[in-house]
Amino acid sequence: MLVADAAAVVVHANAAAGAVFPDARPGSAMADTVPGRLVPAHARCTTPMPAQRPPAGAATVRGPVGDCSCEAHPTPRDDGAVLWWLVDDTDHWLAREALRTERERTEFLVHSWTSPRGWPPITSPTRPC
Repeated sequence: MLVADAAAVVVHANAAAGAVFPDARPGSAMADTVPGRLVPAHARCTTPMPAQRPPAGAATVRGPVGDCSCEAHPTPRDDGAVLWWLVDDTDHWLAREALRTERERTEFLVHSWTSPRGWPPITSPTRPC
């Protein structure tokens, strides 16, 4: 869990966040300590008008962090700070990638089976022979 104020300055980082983002210490700028994709997401969550903030879950940010994959779920606070819940979703990401790869493979096999040598698929004649 990481907390940053409205100016995108880290206020608090628990031990788990510190392990993922070692430079995220109180007083450090988010831009210098976390992946760049978190900074604009943080700005969207700190708009002065609460009605203009994204609804819960809409500002979730996903992406690689080193060899892992991480989801960051924001919880805007009334004082303008945002509490970021960091979730390791590496296993989920690997499963999605495996599924994507298998779908591509299946599509290739289906196309190869129905279109030998790149010819168009065999279709039924329009009239009986």
